[in-house]
Amino acid sequence: ARLSGRWDLRGWDQKCGEEGSFRFEVPVPDVSATSIRINPDRFHDSVWLRFSDKGGRGALPPLVAGIRDLGEISLGPTGAIIGRVIDAQGKGLAEIEIGIGPTASTTYGKNVQTAADGSFVVAHAPGGTYGVKARAEGFLSQFQEPITVEIGRDTIVMDFILQLAPTIEGRVVDEQGIPLEGVKVGGWPAGGNGGRYADARSDEQGHFVINLPQQEDLYIAAALEGYAPWGHEHRGDSQYSPGTRNLIITMQAVERTRFIVLDSVSGEAINHFGLKIYLDEGSEAPGMSFTERRRPRDKEHLDGSALATAREGLDLFLISAPTYPLLTGDVKWDTPGVAVQTVRLKRGTTVTGRVLRNGQALASTTVRIVGITPDFSHITPEIMAAIQAGGTFPEPTSYREDRNKLVSTQSDNEGRFELKGLSGGTYKLSVLPQEGASLVQSPLTVKSESTLELGDLNVLAGASVQGNVLLPQGVEPLGIKVYLDDTLQGVSTPLDASAQFKFADLAAGAHTFTLDEVPGQMSDGANVRVDLQPGENRSIQIDASLYAKCEVTLTIKLGGVPIAGTPVNLVSLQNPNWRHSLGASDATGKVTGDVRAWGATVVEVRFLDVPMKHAGSALELTPQVKIERTLDFHAGSMIVQIPDGVKMPRDGTIRATLRPKGEVIDRTVFFSFIQGGEVSHTRTCAQLSARSIALQGLTPGKYALTLALADSEEAGMNSTAGGTFMMIGGGKTLRSKIPYYSCTQEVRLIPGQEIWVKLK
Repeated sequence: ARLSGRWDLRGWDQKCGEEGSFRFEVPVPDVSATSIRINPDRFHDSVWLRFSDKGGRGALPPLVAGIRDLGEISLGPTGAIIGRVIDAQGKGLAEIEIGIGPTASTTYGKNVQTAADGSFVVAHAPGGTYGVKARAEGFLSQFQEPITVEIGRDTIVMDFILQLAPTIEGRVVDEQGIPLEGVKVGGWPAGGNGGRYADARSDEQGHFVINLPQQEDLYIAAALEGYAPWGHEHRGDSQYSPGTRNLIITMQAVERTRFIVLDSVSGEAINHFGLKIYLDEGSEAPGMSFTERRRPRDKEHLDGSALATAREGLDLFLISAPTYPLLTGDVKWDTPGVAVQTVRLKRGTTVTGRVLRNGQALASTTVRIVGITPDFSHITPEIMAAIQAGGTFPEPTSYREDRNKLVSTQSDNEGRFELKGLSGGTYKLSVLPQEGASLVQSPLTVKSESTLELGDLNVLAGASVQGNVLLPQGVEPLGIKVYLDDTLQGVSTPLDASAQFKFADLAAGAHTFTLDEVPGQMSDGANVRVDLQPGENRSIQIDASLYAKCEVTLTIKLGGVPIAGTPVNLVSLQNPNWRHSLGASDATGKVTGDVRAWGATVVEVRFLDVPMKHAGSALELTPQVKIERTLDFHAGSMIVQIPDGVKMPRDGTIRATLRPKGEVIDRTVFFSFIQGGEVSHTRTCAQLSARSIALQGLTPGKYALTLALADSEEAGMNSTAGGTFMMIGGGKTLRSKIPYYSCTQEVRLIPGQEIWVKLK
């Protein structure tokens, strides 16, 4: 039956018994994922347990026939937030989405909707200081902060009074001026300070109205199957202001491409596959894009082919099929002028083995393998400079999962399993029994087009950990969570009133236990890493006593003028590797955030992507203290003139590169042109006029300035001529440009002055 609530969820519900126990007796699920949701009173945390063989955030092994004992589930104490949303006339507004989180663009996942009278209750709210957001289609979003939520109490917030949203309106037509219905038109705020995506669909007259959730310009793009994409969600030539009327979007029809999918060995048609087209991500598309590419859902195609809007050279295809590795590549027709592309899939590697416990075969056990890549997020600028100076790259300490390379299965009655369709690479293999500890092999090297026999995999007894936490003075333990290993996976347990916690049934090997944040009071990151033996019972302690927070509010100015959109960091003087991003400054130059109180700290901003520290910005970050400062940076600027006689690119690039004296890393401004019109540029303090480039907000000092103008010819993989380069990322190779003009000379910037640079 349909369960009560906002979403169409099917299943069963019940109340817990007097001792908190529950038991469901239900058919074995025949879907890929199921869940159990525990919704207690509003002063205890809700819990959502997922069961899936596909993994994901906190996923447990899928449900199979038999008894699954989930053991003891600890619910941490919380608070609640009560309020009301009204319009300008004082009338309550229903179905307004309420969210909570540290900023207007982030959430703690406790969203609710207002009732018919505009009232709302956010239950299970974590204790601490953060903000509350109200948003709805047709209204400007509002964000109230700071809101301090106490454990076990209701916090009442002021009424939200929502104002009608400004709009951007227009029509969508084809090349003959005929209105197009169902076109998705929308985009992201252009201010660079976060914000909400907004979109609309065109009606039968082609008319659309986009209600803006914030008073900001919007980068607009339009898309419809059978037509080339229009505009761009992050590009200056697609930027429009609130109140824009009569915007005419002309869509260009393109021929649909038929994809024929065959087995590369037998030549037989593959009838079950998924197809996804990524527009403007082919190797011949202008600019660059790093859209996350997700494995498409497999569908039945009786003739082994499918039609899709895809342009030769400009677009990228992604094809998946059972027992075959994912394949991606440029759209390239078999015959010029005929919109047909044949794709031949190679069969992948098969990994086999057998799961045992105490020498006995373990049936119905989930075995999961997923591709992994090294995580080098811990690489600091100092380490990178040492590497570029000839040092060695450090060994990875952690890995990121690539869910496009995920295969799972269940062991049979003899404990055997087969994982098919893998491409060559590095993987993590997990054996997830219904009870007891998991078994993990990582990193595991898989070679292309072969069979890898792992033999017997013995599931061992699980280890357990009991721990306690040393908290900063004044921080209460109730409601604080301890995360196991990857905090993004969501496996956690709350601290009790004595700041203690426990985990059971842990796999042997290395584990990390990380403490969550307390909004406005304690930063996250305090952790302990341990190596566990099978069946071991270990006691540990996490010292978070130095992780207390304080609130910092800064107003950033450049030459006395507030600067918007400037990234602001705080850097510890005790340990330069301790860095905290406050975010980007708003229209008044102001930025606010919570930061770990690590003592003496300097403020760093980035103008033109050049880091600049303020000489008089030393802050003493003291626990639970509010700091407010105005910092005026004195920077230099320059105007680089393109020499007379040097033509501007019509189909190519302009690249201005600044290298500070004595440093390795360049600062680069990049402009791209198609058919004489500028189509993209780096979003920095740079402006391009007819014959010059103005660079602002530069750290005073000496630079080597290189200006390179290039055409559209392709360079080699390792070309560095004239400062050009080749990037490979997101599965796409970006072509380099060969410069027809390049000049380098030394310049010296003086604080508060603008210099003119005339190149030879």
